Amino acid sequence: AQIIFKKKQWGYLKAVGAHNYLGLIIKGILITPSGLLAGAHLKGAGSVYEYLKSRGEKNSSDAFGTSVESYIKQFSGYDVTEIIN
Repeated sequence: AQIIFKKKQWGYLKAVGAHNYLGLIIKGILITPSGLLAGAHLKGAGSVYEYLKSRGEKNSSDAFGTSVESYIKQFSGYDVTEIIN
């Protein structure tokens, strides 16, 4: 179920153009597919795209104060080829 959900999230990220930022470094953080998926898990594809587009200036948080940036950083570099291919 999680694989299916993450594939759907990847589709949302691609639809908003977040995948175009892969490989860039924003505020010292390498943008990777797994980081984008984690950020989308936290606040949705739209919030991830706003973070990327603003080069990290728009960094929304959830109700507990966890930011999109923290998830993009913490979960960067995991192998998610099964999800994004």
